[in-house]
Amino acid sequence: FTGNRELSKRWYLATNAYLRVNPKIFDTNEKKVLYALGLMTKGSAQCWAEDFYVAAESATVVSSVTGLAITKADYGKWEDFVTAFMQAFSPVDTKGAAMNKLSTWKMRSGTPASTHIATMNNYISRAEITDFETKKTFLIQSLDNDLVTGLFNSG
Repeated sequence: FTGNRELSKRWYLATNAYLRVNPKIFDTNEKKVLYALGLMTKGSAQCWAEDFYVAAESATVVSSVTGLAITKADYGKWEDFVTAFMQAFSPVDTKGAAMNKLSTWKMRSGTPASTHIATMNNYISRAEITDFETKKTFLIQSLDNDLVTGLFNSG
């Protein structure tokens, strides 16, 4: 994960699913958090993960035996990690970002129509567009001009 806010939800869902299907491996909060941090290797996510590592590795606790403060790694609960991750990387304006994508998205050469339409539907859903005419307008604007001409002139 690089820190791309548009991909944060997908990354979290995929990572969480992997943890859930491997409960024997990821049987502690620490293992879950360390695994997720290990996937954050580039961009702003790498910096965020490094800060998280440093804070966790320098946690101070009071020894119940000696009463002295000692440093002991504490990565916290998985749920707390998820909350912190979402606060750091959730899209600021999901609807606005989707509208922006819709207004500039173009079908790439060689992309199957079904793939293009699936991508468009994803952005339409995120933008919370329900009106059919608006959906149609965005779809037509995203198509290659020659394709649109062929579609409307093919009889």
